[in-house]
Amino acid sequence: MSEIQPETRSLSLAARCNSILRLPWLFARVAAAIAAGSVLSVFYCAWHLAFFLLCMFRPVVNALVVGGVIMLPLSFAAS
Repeated sequence: MSEIQPETRSLSLAARCNSILRLPWLFARVAAAIAAGSVLSVFYCAWHLAFFLLCMFRPVVNALVVGGVIMLPLSFAAS
């Protein structure tokens, strides 16, 4: 086996070890993490707001269901 490394591999290894050349990747990863976090936070806020609003209407819906259960036999009895 030969221990001579191809020139492209040694250049890519040098590029990976150079901190200054890694900075754009770091900034890109930070920007992507901020963007993904912002999208997820908006989604979670909308999810919890919808859950809160639907829970507020739960007693009203329960009362309407009970009213429907009572009104249905009464409508059959009246006709």
